[in-house]
Amino acid sequence: MKELYNYIATLLGSITSFELVDVWNNQVKNSDEFPLFAPSVYYTASVIWTSMSSGVRKGEATVNVYIVTEVYETQPGNVSNSTAYLLFVDEVYQKLSSAGFVSVSDIPDTNHSNVVTHVSTYRYEFIDNSMKRTNDAAKIKIEPDLTLKK
Repeated sequence: MKELYNYIATLLGSITSFELVDVWNNQVKNSDEFPLFAPSVYYTASVIWTSMSSGVRKGEATVNVYIVTEVYETQPGNVSNSTAYLLFVDEVYQKLSSAGFVSVSDIPDTNHSNVVTHVSTYRYEFIDNSMKRTNDAAKIKIEPDLTLKK
């Protein structure tokens, strides 16, 4: 699981538009306690595992990506920047889809003053063989050779 989180962080961290990449912990709701950086991207992942063989399993991950941007009121006659966050959504989509993630849904959350949180959900399948056992006994050579000869 740690490897998956690190992989996602590496992919999202390579997008230079974001001030912060971190694991989602409802930062928008807790912005009174902690500073809110924007634009920023957060993520979570849940995995359903299927055992394939000894120490090898297939993971089917659901990854939620939270893109947080600030939106400012515009004066009459000016063009609103309220859809500018979609450029970040496109950047994340391009990065993750090129790495094999499949986009499932996109939902904007505009229930916060001056903040848009856009939640994109992706599916990702992978093989985890980190617990696979190697046959170390086959690699051991005993010296001197103690086999009995007839």
